[in-house]
Amino acid sequence: MADLQQSISRASAILAGERLCRLPVDRLQELRELAVHPPIDAGGGPGLRGEALRLLRRGLRSPIAEYRGRIAAYLQREMIQSIARDCPVDGTLPELVYLAPFDVLSRNGGAARVLGLAEALAGFYQVSVVSLVGSGRQPLALPLAPNARIYFAPVPKVLELAVEKNRKVYGGAAYSLTLAESWPLLDIASYWVSSLLSRARVLLLNQPYLWPLAQHFRGPKTALVYDVPEVNRFFTLRFAGPQADQARVTTLQAELEGATCREAHIIAMASQMDSEVLCKEQGGSIQQKLRIVPNGVWVDRGTYCPAPQKQRLKRCCELESFLTVFLGSPGYGPNLDAVEYIINTLAPAHPDHRFVVIGMGADDRTADGLVPGNVHFVGRVSEDVKSAILAMSDLALAPMQYDSGSSLKIPDYISHGTPVVATPHGLRGFEALTSLAVVAERSAFAAAYQETAARIQAQPLEVEKWIGEMKAVVKKHYDWSVIGAAYAEAIPTNSQMESSPS
Repeated sequence: MADLQQSISRASAILAGERLCRLPVDRLQELRELAVHPPIDAGGGPGLRGEALRLLRRGLRSPIAEYRGRIAAYLQREMIQSIARDCPVDGTLPELVYLAPFDVLSRNGGAARVLGLAEALAGFYQVSVVSLVGSGRQPLALPLAPNARIYFAPVPKVLELAVEKNRKVYGGAAYSLTLAESWPLLDIASYWVSSLLSRARVLLLNQPYLWPLAQHFRGPKTALVYDVPEVNRFFTLRFAGPQADQARVTTLQAELEGATCREAHIIAMASQMDSEVLCKEQGGSIQQKLRIVPNGVWVDRGTYCPAPQKQRLKRCCELESFLTVFLGSPGYGPNLDAVEYIINTLAPAHPDHRFVVIGMGADDRTADGLVPGNVHFVGRVSEDVKSAILAMSDLALAPMQYDSGSSLKIPDYISHGTPVVATPHGLRGFEALTSLAVVAERSAFAAAYQETAARIQAQPLEVEKWIGEMKAVVKKHYDWSVIGAAYAEAIPTNSQMESSPS
């Protein structure tokens, strides 16, 4: 594993040297890392950098440590002001508020969708993302892009106490369902929640738990958009878990989602498959409201490495093995199932290949047996490190078998020049790629993987053309700029709302 880490580190440094500037969102992520992991509060990690951090922290445990908060606040303020200069706001645009019940810089699929859509819609609206975070956080307003801001609104401690009290009933879904029941606490605790929502001309709800809050604040001419990347019932029941009171969870979730679907002017879903399921659950009356708004990627921001460049990068970083990557956050059943399949089926059959799992640590897996030595868990990594791994990877996987939503990993893989082998379920939401990607059911997945890996090694020029065609399709259909323009056109104006009831 040490040699792989060195290769990744070198690739990250090489690719970082090609980027002449940092995008605002990258700087925001760096700022968040600084805020969440202050200099003297965490371990130094391995290597020379880790040792330097440990020595620094030892020195900071002197009386000067009392000034740490002031120094961190000053650095944060200066960085925000610097970012703001690059992100002006056009006050003539109508205001759109995207309300999300989680930290939108948390590096998961849901957060990536919020950030991508917020920036894409900022060409048409003045966008404010209200991100609900833990009570221990300070309120913070951050520029995301021109015409887009993120407002981190800490929930009150009393709400978190209510969540813990409700865990016996709601299980892992306690936070979400308690938000719906205790929404007045957010009004009391957050200036931004009440002021921004009351001014919004368009209000996007990421989840139906926010419906009671939206109902209270939105004006009569506010367009309500239910932006639901997956069927929420599946999401809620999965997180509630078997220990929860399933009847109560189901009843409250159905009540909230039913109300949200009835009142929404637009219901945006990431895949046709999920759209059909929601329509069946909520009734045909919502059919006219449904729009497909897929997940996407900023294609031209990716570190695109066609086959010859990928091999040069690997040689420079002394990585000789065939490298296969899987990108997935832990705590999500379909991802864990996919990792089990890699551990138990693909890795043992290809001992000369290396399989890298991004987003999970070794403790996140659920395999009963030993993890083969050619499977490497790198955990949650920075955007630069993720890009370095994807740029060096020869092949990417999406072997999911169940659940809903669409996977942001698909366009992310392709924007880095990495071909994909996916199940039909893994490719859902990206049907424009069906004729180009390698698609196989789980029963035939191992054979498809072996055949594709052999093709990549034997026909590099053909593979270069192949991945170029896939990238062109992604740019045409799944670039955030394309998705944002279509989304903005679908959102009704005031005159349309007055002439057509929701």
